[in-house]
Amino acid sequence: MMLPLFLVTVMVACLGACDPHIRIGSLTDDGSTPSHVPDQLPARLLVGLEGNDGAWMGASGVAWDVRWMYFTGGTDGAGWYNDWVAGGALSGEWASAWFASVVAQGYIPAVQYYLLETDYSPGGSSGALVVSAKLQVPAVMKDYFTKVRLLMQLAKQVPGPVILMIEANAMGEIEAQSGNNPSTYAAIADSGLPELAGLPNTVAGFGLAFLTLRKSEGASNVLLGPDVEGAYSPDEVVFHWVSDDIAPHVAYQYEAFYRQLGVGPNPTGETFDFVAASPGYADADYLAVVHGDYGYWLDASDTASIDTRSYNRYAEWLSLFHQASGVPWILWQIPIGNSNSPNVDDRDGAWAGPYAADYVLPAGCTQGSTTGCPSGYKDNRAEYFLGTDRDGHLAKFAAAGVIGLLFGASSNCTHPTSDYFTDGELFLRSRAGALLNAGGLPLSR
Repeated sequence: MMLPLFLVTVMVACLGACDPHIRIGSLTDDGSTPSHVPDQLPARLLVGLEGNDGAWMGASGVAWDVRWMYFTGGTDGAGWYNDWVAGGALSGEWASAWFASVVAQGYIPAVQYYLLETDYSPGGSSGALVVSAKLQVPAVMKDYFTKVRLLMQLAKQVPGPVILMIEANAMGEIEAQSGNNPSTYAAIADSGLPELAGLPNTVAGFGLAFLTLRKSEGASNVLLGPDVEGAYSPDEVVFHWVSDDIAPHVAYQYEAFYRQLGVGPNPTGETFDFVAASPGYADADYLAVVHGDYGYWLDASDTASIDTRSYNRYAEWLSLFHQASGVPWILWQIPIGNSNSPNVDDRDGAWAGPYAADYVLPAGCTQGSTTGCPSGYKDNRAEYFLGTDRDGHLAKFAAAGVIGLLFGASSNCTHPTSDYFTDGELFLRSRAGALLNAGGLPLSR
């Protein structure tokens, strides 16, 4: 049952006052939340979807807020910046066309900027030695921030906000490899890029360089946020080391590290607008069945202790970081799987199945069909945020500082074209549509 927001307000406030093991923040009296929504964004919870060409999104009948995708490179010298032509000039034509297509559909464009693990990787080793082999090499940093500058130049042409999330995975690697020390050497001023000449040659300077280039290029419509992962704090406090107190880990991450990188006051005079986090990069059963990692299933119970692997614990981490930093969260790459997903690889419509003998197929789907069939692996994230307890769960996370939910699928996992639920409907399309087409969840600034 979905509850009216005034009742949700009372319930969420009671969570903090009635149970010492559930300390999520409370809502304001008018039913909106003190989430510090940036002025450029609408004052509601944003819901978006990964969509490279956006064709399915546009045809879905859902009033999506955001269309997002990765901007990547490659060890062969091809990437978003040169229209995927190895060794080509920095044209940016592909990126400009992508921005234009998103705006034409009425969506806010959001980018996961993901170059440190896809470019500059000798021998194809994507995740290794991010600091020593990349941040500490002047030529690499000059090339890297030349591409960031190009992106700022392109994004400022967009007639509206652009959300730019910075370096998933790699930000965590930088935190870990620097020993959480933002004073670790990085070739920022040493890159020779004129705009960065006044910045410190440190890991902190790496974060400040994004703010500096936004300012120097006049890209005031670009909202910037670094990726933050619970896995580097120093233990993985959300999905694994769940008995650890969260507060010291938040202090370790924010006070000792991300504040120095520009999430807090700094010499540039600008700060990051949000922080980003992925609450699970793949369907939980994909990680469990295929990789043997059962740690990504979260308890959806509203009475779960924050000392357990649960959504309440995840919201507590978000809330404490939000309270310390004063900036909101955008959750991205949220898995799409649900309790009816068949635990078979998604093959992007190539063919369906094989399904378990007792699996109930939706009307029009048969073993071996190429369209209209479910695929992907089970998860409970989509159902937690958009299912029968939607209003209470969204209010809880909004009170923890969340202003955006961006859904997306990893390889082999559930896609919005294959997430059929027990009622025969595509779950995300039907449930997100019910929320967004009714105006969404209001937030306060």
